[in-house]
Amino acid sequence: MPGIVGIRFNDKGETLRCDPQDLSLQVGDRVIVETDIGHEMGVIVQSRRPRLEAEEAEDFFKVIRKADADDLAQYEAKQKEEEEAFNICRELIDQHELEMFLVAAEYTHDKRKLIFYFTADGRVDFRELVRDLAARFRVRIELRQIGVRDDAKMNGGMGICGRELCCSSWMRKFTPVSIRMAKQQNISMNPSKVSGNCGRLLCCLNYENDAYKANRRLVPKQGSMVELPDGTEAKVMQCDILNLRLTVMPKQADGSWGTSYTIDAEDVGWGELRRKGGGEDGRPKAKKDKPDGGRNEGGEDAKGASRNKAQARGPRQAKPRRAGRKKGEAKAEDKDKDKVRARPSRQRGGRRSKNKNKKGGRKPRYIIKPHDKKNK
Repeated sequence: MPGIVGIRFNDKGETLRCDPQDLSLQVGDRVIVETDIGHEMGVIVQSRRPRLEAEEAEDFFKVIRKADADDLAQYEAKQKEEEEAFNICRELIDQHELEMFLVAAEYTHDKRKLIFYFTADGRVDFRELVRDLAARFRVRIELRQIGVRDDAKMNGGMGICGRELCCSSWMRKFTPVSIRMAKQQNISMNPSKVSGNCGRLLCCLNYENDAYKANRRLVPKQGSMVELPDGTEAKVMQCDILNLRLTVMPKQADGSWGTSYTIDAEDVGWGELRRKGGGEDGRPKAKKDKPDGGRNEGGEDAKGASRNKAQARGPRQAKPRRAGRKKGEAKAEDKDKDKVRARPSRQRGGRRSKNKNKKGGRKPRYIIKPHDKKNK
């Protein structure tokens, strides 16, 4: 039965689904996989599982064999050669004075292709650089331009929280982040507070975004007025959306404002009471029942009474049609209007039709003229 295993080709890369074929593999085994760029060595990170119905028609990378001692030795030697290729390529970039920043160099396992990753603000003409690299290494050269997020993922680093970057430690796929997420979480718009090492918005802004969106409707707006348990009014100064707590400033009897303090949102009719479907006062909304359970004096409900009235009325009769006017006959009102109504002038927008000829008929849409003898 065909199955699927999860393989990661480097420590900070994405886990790919591959076809193990008939091999018996376990988590942690190193294997050689045939990819679109050549043979690559990877590590099994997800055990074998059966294919899903949606995966039957897909074509996955195939695992050729398990890695042996020669493959491991070749892998270690390849890493040393990648460091040398990185330094040589950086020197050639300086010689050609190209506006690009080299990030990493990578050999395929069979050493048939050498890939250089770089970042740049725009497009770079590196044709001469590729010629020099191909003449130096005698292999196929490929230059790939990546984004600043991928640069931070490859190089790693420490975030403003003091821990290792999420993209280089555990996060395998980037998710879109917008400035609206920072506004919903009441975070300062200071670029140093909301930007990461890559210069883009922090990826961690997306972690608690769903919780903020769900709890935002459970607290009043900042600056609105709420009623405290003692019956006095207070102004909302700050909202703790995650903990559902409010910082309020009570209004005194003389119109002045008192000292602000923190209170739970449920104490003023908000918080979890709103999530459970409560009203403005925090109590569940009562259903409006009709008097006597919606029944009339005779004890019948509204549906039964309407049904009895329809039976007493009998079958519905069609309404008599209005007598129409005979052909050529006009109303008296229309005759009076014709007398008063004037012929529209050209100044007021009433234009004569240009498609009418002298006899009163319309001109044909296409006019076929006979050929002139001179044109022949």
